[in-house]
Formats: sequence, C-alpha cells, structure tokens
Amino acid sequence: MRISAKLVLISMIGITVLFVALAGWLFSRIGAPPNYVAEAAELEHWKFFIDVLEIIAIGFLLAALGLLIPPLLKEAQHKVDRVEASRLAYIEATTEEYYLPTKIAALSYADAVTLVESVHLKKHRAESYTELHQHLKLRDEDMLVWHGRLSSTFDALTGLLENEASRWDSMDCQARLHLIRQAIPRKIVNAG
Repeated sequence: MRISAKLVLISMIGITVLFVALAGWLFSRIGAPPNYVAEAAELEHWKFFIDVLEIIAIGFLLAALGLLIPPLLKEAQHKVDRVEASRLAYIEATTEEYYLPTKIAALSYADAVTLVESVHLKKHRAESYTELHQHLKLRDEDMLVWHGRLSSTFDALTGLLENEASRWDSMDCQARLHLIRQAIPRKIVNAG
C-alpha cells in the first residue's frame, strides 16, 4: 500500500495539533508557578516538566521525519525513473522511425511487417507518458506534428507492404528502397 506524502503531512499536522493541545492541557492541570519566588523544589519540578516536554517534542519531530522522508524519497525516485523511462521510449520511437525505411528495405515481407508493428508499439508506449511533452518541447516539436509524422510513416509503409505483398520477397533491396522512398521521401535535415 503506497502512502502519499500529502496524507503523511496532513497526519503529521493533526498529530502536532493534538500534541500542542495535550501540552496545554497538562500545563493547565499542573498550573502556573506562583507569582512569588518559588522554592527550589518547585523550580526543579518545572525544569523537569520542561525537560520532559522537550524530549517528547524532539522524539515526535524525529518520528515525524522518519515517517515523512522515506515516502518523499520514494516519490521523488519514482518521478525520476518515470522521466527517464519516458525519455528512452521517446528516443526509441523517434530513432527507429528515422531508420525504418532503410531497415524495411533489407527485410523479408514477414519481418518488415513485424518491424513496422514493433516500432508502432514503441510510438504508442512513448505517447502513454505525460512527460512526452517535455521531451518534444526540448526539440521544439509539437505533439500533434510528432504523432502525425510517425503515424503517416507507419501508414505509408503498411500500405506499401500490402500493395507489394505478392512480390516483396522477390525484389532486391534497392528496388524495395526505391518504392519506400516514393512513399516516404527522405527527410531533409537543415544542418545550419
């Protein structure tokens, strides 16, 4: 069962209020020291009372930190792991989509269909992370543009493979690549 940091924090605030109320009640039950100069025994009594309250407060603070810090560390680690997993999913989908035409040209029909499906699944996995927007923003890409580009690549390749199913395996690699480049022109990268 995962305890949220908010629940722990609210619990700690509630316990703190309860502790302050208990200290106030104890103070009212024991009473304030008299206005006249107290005898040494009375002063020792109050010193003991304050020492006990300090020990209880320090113990409570340490217990609160012991309860609060581990869930916060786990939550922070989960966020870091999730960002890393989303970044890897984005990189995989984008990189494999870039090299997909060349790879498909070298594969048999069955292997080509399997590869398109595999890369398509990686795209969907990358899109399942809400952090994908952060990765796209770093590259000045829009989510709709990225999604559209990858989807059109998959659609074009699937359509090409369906149209050429009967003769795909008999074509040489260069002929396949020529057909692929007709369906998906090479992206021109601006090196400037």
